[in-house]
Amino acid sequence: MALIGRNTVTGNFVKCSSLTPDGSTTTFTLTNATTGDNVYPGSQNSLLVSVSGVIQAPGDAFTINNNTITFTEAPGSSDTIDFVIILGDLVSIGTPSNDTVDTVHIKNSAVHNTKLQHSSITINGQSVSLGGSTTISTIDRPTITSTSIAIEPSTGTTFTLTGTNFQSVPIVELISSTGAITVASSVTFNSSTSLTVGTNLAAGDYFVRVENNDGGAVRSSSAILHSSIAPAWQTAAGSLGSIAAGATQSFTLLAYDDSSGPITQYSLQSGSLPGGFTLSGDSSIGTISGTESGSTGTTTYSFTIRATDDDGQTTDRAFTITVSHGASGGGQFN
Repeated sequence: MALIGRNTVTGNFVKCSSLTPDGSTTTFTLTNATTGDNVYPGSQNSLLVSVSGVIQAPGDAFTINNNTITFTEAPGSSDTIDFVIILGDLVSIGTPSNDTVDTVHIKNSAVHNTKLQHSSITINGQSVSLGGSTTISTIDRPTITSTSIAIEPSTGTTFTLTGTNFQSVPIVELISSTGAITVASSVTFNSSTSLTVGTNLAAGDYFVRVENNDGGAVRSSSAILHSSIAPAWQTAAGSLGSIAAGATQSFTLLAYDDSSGPITQYSLQSGSLPGGFTLSGDSSIGTISGTESGSTGTTTYSFTIRATDDDGQTTDRAFTITVSHGASGGGQFN
């Protein structure tokens, strides 16, 4: 309800301007010592008044009317009005205005079930029930456990993607380093931990993203799909040469990877090397070397060597080495 008249001083301490008694004046005007404006105490009980070191009793020694103070007896000319301080009326905080109380100013645990009277709330236009035994469903997001997958570039192919929480049938996207997205041409749901994915991608490295029908999705943390050419052999298949029994010899193997990385391993896949010989290799060259031992007659050893690149792609090639007995001369290189 609106008030008629002047606003009184509320919730604020105000020091009034000095008052000078003359021994006959009983009424003085109260002004703000700082601003000089008239001040209007709410009541005489909200003033502290000191005359010559004695605090005056409100109602007995003085009264208030608007912005004037009237003393019951005029202070003497030898008296000093030490101070007049308006304490201000204490007021209730009342009801805070809308949007004025933030989270920081709400006491911990102050809001509990008995204070939540609404049976529902609206989130993004959808009503959500709060009462009874409401259950909030959680989404089991998929994960990807495959760490490295290699496929032939620019060729229609399929690969197996492993993970968890796959749902039939998810969307699979293949994302290049430039951000270009290719949607898999086919996805076969094998189980919640395995998908067969069909695609045809240009050479490059790709992130893999899987999105289930319930919206749960995952993207691989690194580019785990490598579209690259398998190693190509430079050393021709067939005979690497021949050596005399008991001779020391070495044979060189050479395969190339595409521009994405080196050959990481040469390995014996099947067959056997001549006795005393071993296979070794680094990022570019494989070597079969040793001193022949163990053969009792001319023998041709057949074996298959596998070249593996940094994408895990492999290419096999079959070779032979012949150990001769009763022949003269050194070994042969290819």
